[in-house]
Amino acid sequence: MNEETPNAFSVQACIGNLVTLSDGIDENDLPNLAKMHEQCEALANAETADVSSGGKDASRDLVKALEAVILGEVTDANAAMRDILESVTNLAGLVGVEPSVLGKASDRDALSDASVAEKLDRVFEDSEPEREPTVAPEAVTLPKANDEALRDEPTPAAPAAETPPSQPAYVLEPLIISDDEVEMVVGFVEEAGEHIDSIEAALLGVERAPEDTEAIDSLFRPFHTIKGAAGFLNLRDIVSLTHEAETLLDQARKGSRKVTPGLIDLVFEVVDILKVQFEGIRNYLDSPTGQAVPQPPIESMIANLRD
Repeated sequence: MNEETPNAFSVQACIGNLVTLSDGIDENDLPNLAKMHEQCEALANAETADVSSGGKDASRDLVKALEAVILGEVTDANAAMRDILESVTNLAGLVGVEPSVLGKASDRDALSDASVAEKLDRVFEDSEPEREPTVAPEAVTLPKANDEALRDEPTPAAPAAETPPSQPAYVLEPLIISDDEVEMVVGFVEEAGEHIDSIEAALLGVERAPEDTEAIDSLFRPFHTIKGAAGFLNLRDIVSLTHEAETLLDQARKGSRKVTPGLIDLVFEVVDILKVQFEGIRNYLDSPTGQAVPQPPIESMIANLRD
């Protein structure tokens, strides 16, 4: 999502928004967690000398911590929230803003008083996270050694592969759309349909040229946009599914994962599930009942994407 950057409204206002949003927040307040995520992304990507490299690194760490809470990927949500709130204070210090004077600097309601059209324009505007620069490894000159001595030396054992930390199993939550969110969700579903079309076209391009990084980028971006907008609207299952697909594609575009036919098939399956999710929301919006919106189970797909 493309929130106003600190260049547009000042770093102090951005920190003020973070402090205001974090006041009394908990792990279940996904809309305001998403807004905090927006503010942190804005600071991380700020093109201003007012935010040091340390401030940008701290902002990126906060982005990751907020995503973990939003997606339910933490085992101790209370501890994670305490760390996030402490990190907001530390971030304020890194960018030279005293958080104690910002408690009343902005009003939380004012942060969500923009018109529906303005919000949707903001959350659907394609935004790509900053990519880490590729750093070439330094050349290493090995000392010459006697060939006979080398033959007598035992071959060192290969280091054991690190086992990635296991993530908690994904748990579905009922999707409830409140009356005041209906108009925004209608706009989201309409826009999301266009992004699904973009994903399918990009998938065909990646299938033809699996090593074309531009083609992979064009596939990554609509997933990132859908995830951001869904997070803003508290559509947790859609956020989680697109986040896992986006993670794989981000690895592919950075060269750490090879694009295989199996990976492409998996992404096609994600698209099929997203279509069912959006169709369920459309049907609900046609005849709102105030009950949970029927959504397909995604636990097995989340597990497959994480595998």
